[in-house]
Amino acid sequence: MTSASLSSAEEWRAVSDMDGYISLTESGVGLRAEEFTKKGWPRTNLDGLKFLKAHTVDDARIVEIHGSALPGYKVGAGSKIMIYKGSHKLSVQPAQGDLMEVSPEQLATSSVSPTTISLEDGGFTIFDGRLGFSIIDGVAVAWVSAIPERLKTWMALKLPDTLELKAMVADMSHPTIGFNFTFDDSKDAGLQG
Repeated sequence: MTSASLSSAEEWRAVSDMDGYISLTESGVGLRAEEFTKKGWPRTNLDGLKFLKAHTVDDARIVEIHGSALPGYKVGAGSKIMIYKGSHKLSVQPAQGDLMEVSPEQLATSSVSPTTISLEDGGFTIFDGRLGFSIIDGVAVAWVSAIPERLKTWMALKLPDTLELKAMVADMSHPTIGFNFTFDDSKDAGLQG
């Protein structure tokens, strides 16, 4: 298991390039992930945006390694994730939503084997989006990083058109991290999460 306290983006990328993932135990993150899920995954309201902000642009570690464009998961206490270490190096094809993804068939016929990560106190896992993985137990709150050109093909998360949410999105502005939101004043806005 790749679990470490790495001090620089270069160290993060070196470990991630080799194994395809990095995992850190951190009980505070685990508790916040569990609280978020107990609230019903409120992605399109103020609580959801506060959670996202706290775990992206307000987290110096995430900002530092963001340049590697790796997806991240905040994981609740007692969570287990099966990782196919090294599977990010297999030849992959675009999957639904234009993401690069290794198929279960490729995993079954490859030389990579699964490794289980247990995060008893919760924490976070950052990995290459092509890595084969499965959440076995517990909760994981996820986000995906992408280059701006790729985002043009992805559907934006619709937020209700309120001054409060617009102010929060403006407060989340960051020179290297962007978000794929749109504001919608229809009655259905925000129903997707």
